[in-house]
Amino acid sequence: MSENRYAMFRNFMANELQITREDIKQWTAEAVAAEVKRQMGQIDVQGIIMRNAKLSFDDQQAVRRIVAELVAKDIVLTMQPRRADA
Repeated sequence: MSENRYAMFRNFMANELQITREDIKQWTAEAVAAEVKRQMGQIDVQGIIMRNAKLSFDDQQAVRRIVAELVAKDIVLTMQPRRADA
């Protein structure tokens, strides 16, 4: 009985409403994208990062120091002169 109801509903959507699988896929993708955007707007990403950093480190100064060291190391690597034979 449920297969018959499903077939009737599917036929109604396809024949009467002219809704295709591609339409449903597109609407679903749009709805998911909108929901993700809405959820991300409600999340405090910076707060999450800082809370996790505080769990790993004693204070913000330690996080700043580590970030500064990583950035300084990257700058030094990019500023080193190239060898003449390279």
